[in-house]
Amino acid sequence: MPEAEFLKEQNNASIFLLTHWRELFDPFTPDSFQPRLHSPSSLVRELGYLSPFAIESTSWWKHIRQVQSELSRVVDENRDVLNDLPEYSWQLDRLSKATRARDIVTWCSLIGEREDEYESTAISSIKEAAAELPEKKERAYSSLRRLATFAIQLLKEDKEVHPGLSWV
Repeated sequence: MPEAEFLKEQNNASIFLLTHWRELFDPFTPDSFQPRLHSPSSLVRELGYLSPFAIESTSWWKHIRQVQSELSRVVDENRDVLNDLPEYSWQLDRLSKATRARDIVTWCSLIGEREDEYESTAISSIKEAAAELPEKKERAYSSLRRLATFAIQLLKEDKEVHPGLSWV
């Protein structure tokens, strides 16, 4: 938890974000409230890695279907950001339902080129959500959780991703 003196100097939006950021990385926070391990981008990369193996052997399809299922779930969780990227969203939906390994290879390559676009839109969403606090807490929390997922994917430790939040 941030120090009380530090919190006194912050506005309500910053306090909300700081405390929830800390909670996301607290070891006692239940798994369902911790950052996700995967984003749409990381699952596309995983499918891009697996799909060439499925061209050679059908035994890889059970793995691909599991990743596609997770991709579909993560896409649904990120609809708020993906609504701002309709073509990217459509491509992800199509990838999550693809049934041919060569199509998956192609879709992963095309979608992978747009990864930065998704990530910058997702980061912008936290700035917009912070501006809407305290009215829209749920949007701010989901945006913050998405940012925490990016931090996890970058293999940062808690002390490296902890407070600062100078963009609030």
